[in-house]
Amino acid sequence: MEAASSSVKTDGSGFFKCQVTDSRSFSDWYADIEASKTDYVSVSETVTTPYTRVSFSTTGIGSDYTGNVFKVDGVDYNVKSKAFYWLVGSTHSYEYYQYVSTTNPGKRYRWSSISGASGRTGSITVPEGGKTVISTYKTQYRLIIQVEPSGYGTTSPSPGTYWYDKGASVTVTAYPNEGYVFEYWLLDGSYVGDSNPYTVPMNSPHTLKAVFGEGWLLTVQVYKSGTSTGISGVTVKIDGTAYTTDSNGRVQVEVNTGDHTVEIVTYYPSTDTRYVFTEWWDGSTSNPRTFSISSDTTVTAYMKKQYKLTMQVDPSDGGSTTPSVGDHWYDEGASVTISATPSSYSDHHYKFREWSGSGSGSYTGTDNPAPVKMNGPITQTAYFDRYVYVEFRVSGMSGDASDVVLTVDGSNYHYSDLPVTFDWKSGSSHSFEWHTPVYDGDGKRYVWVSTSGLSTSRTGTVTTPNTDGYVEATYKTQYRLTVSSDYDDPDPSVGDHWYDDGTTIEASVNSPVSGGTGIRYVCTGWSGTGSVPASGSETSVTFTIDQPSSITWNWKTQYYLTMQVSPDGAGTTAPSSGWYDAGASVTISASGSTDTWWRYTFKEWQGSGSGSYSGSNNPATVTMNGPITETAVFEKEVKVTFDAAGASSSSDTILTVDGVDYAASSLPLTFWWKVGSSHSFEWHTPVNVKTKSESPWNGVQVKREVWSSTSGLSTARSGTITVPDSDGNHVTATYKKQYRLKVWEDGGEWGDVSPSSLHWYDEGTSVTVMAYPDDGSHTITVYLKDAEGYALSGQEVIIYAFAPDGTHVHETHTTNSYGKATFTNYPKAFFWSWEVDGTEHRSTTFDSTSYTVTMDTWHWIKAVFGRSCYHELIAPQTAEVTIGSNTYNLPFWKWTDGLTDNERLIYEITSDLTYTAKYKCVIKLVPAEGETKVTDYYKVNYWVTVLWRFWTKGYVQTHRGTPVSGATMKWRVYAWWTDNTYGWSGWYTYTTESDGWFNMWHDVWKPPGVTLMQAPTDAWGWERQITPQEEWIASYYEKVGLTWWPGF
Repeated sequence: MEAASSSVKTDGSGFFKCQVTDSRSFSDWYADIEASKTDYVSVSETVTTPYTRVSFSTTGIGSDYTGNVFKVDGVDYNVKSKAFYWLVGSTHSYEYYQYVSTTNPGKRYRWSSISGASGRTGSITVPEGGKTVISTYKTQYRLIIQVEPSGYGTTSPSPGTYWYDKGASVTVTAYPNEGYVFEYWLLDGSYVGDSNPYTVPMNSPHTLKAVFGEGWLLTVQVYKSGTSTGISGVTVKIDGTAYTTDSNGRVQVEVNTGDHTVEIVTYYPSTDTRYVFTEWWDGSTSNPRTFSISSDTTVTAYMKKQYKLTMQVDPSDGGSTTPSVGDHWYDEGASVTISATPSSYSDHHYKFREWSGSGSGSYTGTDNPAPVKMNGPITQTAYFDRYVYVEFRVSGMSGDASDVVLTVDGSNYHYSDLPVTFDWKSGSSHSFEWHTPVYDGDGKRYVWVSTSGLSTSRTGTVTTPNTDGYVEATYKTQYRLTVSSDYDDPDPSVGDHWYDDGTTIEASVNSPVSGGTGIRYVCTGWSGTGSVPASGSETSVTFTIDQPSSITWNWKTQYYLTMQVSPDGAGTTAPSSGWYDAGASVTISASGSTDTWWRYTFKEWQGSGSGSYSGSNNPATVTMNGPITETAVFEKEVKVTFDAAGASSSSDTILTVDGVDYAASSLPLTFWWKVGSSHSFEWHTPVNVKTKSESPWNGVQVKREVWSSTSGLSTARSGTITVPDSDGNHVTATYKKQYRLKVWEDGGEWGDVSPSSLHWYDEGTSVTVMAYPDDGSHTITVYLKDAEGYALSGQEVIIYAFAPDGTHVHETHTTNSYGKATFTNYPKAFFWSWEVDGTEHRSTTFDSTSYTVTMDTWHWIKAVFGRSCYHELIAPQTAEVTIGSNTYNLPFWKWTDGLTDNERLIYEITSDLTYTAKYKCVIKLVPAEGETKVTDYYKVNYWVTVLWRFWTKGYVQTHRGTPVSGATMKWRVYAWWTDNTYGWSGWYTYTTESDGWFNMWHDVWKPPGVTLMQAPTDAWGWERQITPQEEWIASYYEKVGLTWWPGF
């Protein structure tokens, strides 16, 4: 590190001044005083002086600037940058000028932004390491806007002087005053055209001048022809610029002296209305027209109104009109005659139907031709209808057909009327019907077969097509066959049938034919007429019909004998079922069946039908006077077995069947019962019950066998069974062993058990008994406050609950913003032990607990509870308090009831409890300025003597800032000198004043050259004690220094 130095001598009064100038920052200076006389002592001292560099500079300012740029601490500077060396922590004002002038009056620099500081003007506090402040400036150019001559017009922006950033584009618009016109622009004295507005590029200073001149008012008046009514909205072009007439039909424009061209443009207020130029006021029809203007001038143009006539046809090929189809313009009020002509084609033709008109003066109706008057836009449409020829004709029919053949739109036509032709409108609908059959005498007729042409239906509606067409029907000849039969549905069926001429017919019947249940009819042959053979004995005959014919079928009667057994499979009968002629006699017989687990015996005949037999005779005779059913009835029995599983063999009644009791030792039991019969039963439960008389049972049942389930013909313990028709029938009961568990609690007001009382459990079941200690219903509330009454939040408060054997549980709560902590559910209860079948199992706990027993015999369990023998409430020994950025530890003082231990015991809790703990305030020292060591020099006998003064002063306050008055402060000082002397001073005592103020010092005289040891800094310290007179403030002790100093 380099050093700068200078030397100077004292003046006559002993004063000296030394100045060192250097462009670098420096951190300290060193003074060496050399005495000039032998009776003076030379001294030297090093003083730390933390100065640093602060620079102010600019960017964006060119070399052409002039004048001041910035001001620092009130001093102006006309430079673009400057550095200062200032004391760290010192404050200095600055200001950059908003505008900096240049040597060019049309150019300047404008302040834009800053770095290193917060604004164009302000102050800074010098930081360690220095600071650089840079302001950025932008270049601006001047724009002067002028008008000539004065009073002829103005501009926007208005005439004047403006400054704009370099590169900006400024748009200026000229506005002539009334009676004047804008002519052209002059930029920096040069002509730049007459475009308005004009844009100036600001790349240098400029002067823009708007030049105006005198003008003439050109008025163009547009009237409707023959009137003085102005037409508004008309476009009038003056020298190519379009203007629109106002509500009076007028356009007024300021123009220069000379020739100007005026054009009246055809005006369309709507698409079907227009105004057309006709002439000028002087009869001229030139449009556009040139006028020579040298004074205010008015010219008048006339226009006439026209409306559009639109001619249309529907359909487009239906015909033509006069005027032709399209748009035509006619003068307002003109009369026009319109007409329509239909078209005709090879396969269709049109007919005029009507006019449809819209618009004022139009025509709607059937007149052709017709007049219209052009009172407004008109649309006229001529409507035409399309027509075609349709012919109806028939084939396959002869002239002997006597009935109506065809009906069209309600009119009938015979064979002699056909064919017939109609002229119909295309798209119209017409009903028709081809009649069928059409008869010609007895047994012969004509039948419709098909339709071709415009329809394929026999009857319906024809929609007339767009071209000519026809409808043709085809018929065929048929003959009648009459069929008769008393029974069956022969083929062909009974009745009249029509067949096409020459058809081959196979006639037949089904034989026999059912006549109902047990009745049938048998065909014996036929009788015939016409094309049918006269007779035969078969059930079918084939012939070709060519004339009216008939056939009759002949029959005899039989009855059915049905033989059956009940139930199925119970036996056999003779004869088997079959058909017999009416009146025949038949002998019947029956025999039963047997098996290993069932048997059938004949009981009776059950007969139905005329001539049947009912009774017990076997064999018997029936007469076939009608259908007969004979049923041989048998009875069946099956075996049913009762048994029990899991029950001990004993003489106890275990089963009752149909009112009879049976012992367990008699099982299994077997019964033979009729199928479908019903029987009652009951499995008894419990059975084989054991009772114990000793305590704690006292005559309670402890063991038993109970019914569990039933399988087989029933799943119930008791009820009724109906004997089914099946093998292996049984009713089997299952029993299980159960043991008794007795559970109760000792000290029940302090806990509960679950389950409790007496319960039965299946053999081998694991049962878990739960014990739940109860909590009390009271609340313990604790408040923590300092001695000044302020709540202490965020502090942990603990409460313990103890059982007699020392088992305990605790809760911790943190005080809220009110210094409050709340504990609920006190006093606490605990579980003590299990006693199982007389054996104790100790398990002290404040939580729920369990015991599991296996039910391989009977058991009893007692749960023993108790309440806490005492509780311990613990407030923190110290309370940590943060005030601002300082943290203090307040020592516990006492409970409000006088107890001075922060831990207290609570024995009986019979109501809600509230406790308040108080904490002492602690002392903070607020030192006053000057609490330090001070060195001064005194001249004694012409020698310089050094006085070292150690000083302590300030205020004593509580941690919350309350003055502590009347407190006793004791203070002493330690020093270790370079002459290797060291030690403590005596004690100094001071009583703090009403505002807590204290002030003490200790002087030490040392000869020159003796100073404090550097170990590692000045080796001096102190010890001080503060004893407040108030009990609620804690004493204060402080010892400052290093323990390894000698004698410290």
